[in-house]
Amino acid sequence: MTVGPLPKRFEPRERPGDLGEPLVAPFNGLVVQAANYGGGYGKCVGVVGLTPQGELVCWQGRHLKDMTVKPGQIVWAGDPIGSIGNADGRYAGAHLHEQICVGEVPG
Repeated sequence: MTVGPLPKRFEPRERPGDLGEPLVAPFNGLVVQAANYGGGYGKCVGVVGLTPQGELVCWQGRHLKDMTVKPGQIVWAGDPIGSIGNADGRYAGAHLHEQICVGEVPG
């Protein structure tokens, strides 16, 4: 389960998308989070893997319309993991809140 070079921390961002637009795994990894958290986050999916240097890499996507994975599931880059939604209501339109961290777990 490896990914290419990434910055140490990818600041959270809101990425616009279409409601229901398919969301795919960003890299090969293990699903460690797939739950509805409410409180503005809505449905969240988290995936962990390893960089070529052996460092932990974590990705988290929030505000999903639906999830097609479960914790403990292995995913490969490009596998469907859910679809884009708009859970927080503070952003105009469907979007994905995503974050990538290398060597740490996203908050």
